[in-house]
Amino acid sequence: MNGNIIVSLQNINVSYGENSILENLNLEIKDKEFLTLLGPSGCGKTTILRTIAGFIKPDSGKVFFDGKVINDMPAYKREVNTVFQRFGIPMATATTTPTSTWALATCSKHCTFLI
Repeated sequence: MNGNIIVSLQNINVSYGENSILENLNLEIKDKEFLTLLGPSGCGKTTILRTIAGFIKPDSGKVFFDGKVINDMPAYKREVNTVFQRFGIPMATATTTPTSTWALATCSKHCTFLI
């Protein structure tokens, strides 16, 4: 596997009002790496994805894509595609039910995010 870091989150903090959702989050996603974020509802999985995609600007910290800081880059210019939770197409597999929620994002550098 190629060791090039495609997405890097450094010291990311995101709050909604007085609720701190992400505190000093550090994450590196390498080229061609498959990453799954698992956790209970409200733990920040979707907030991480939305931060990478550019739908949420972190309160502090830096978002890197291919070595460049992209905090101020609008979502439509980022090389990330997003499928939102509850998008209306029920899906059932061994690990989901038709009422499960999930989100998927891929970037052009072959990294995939599944929440």
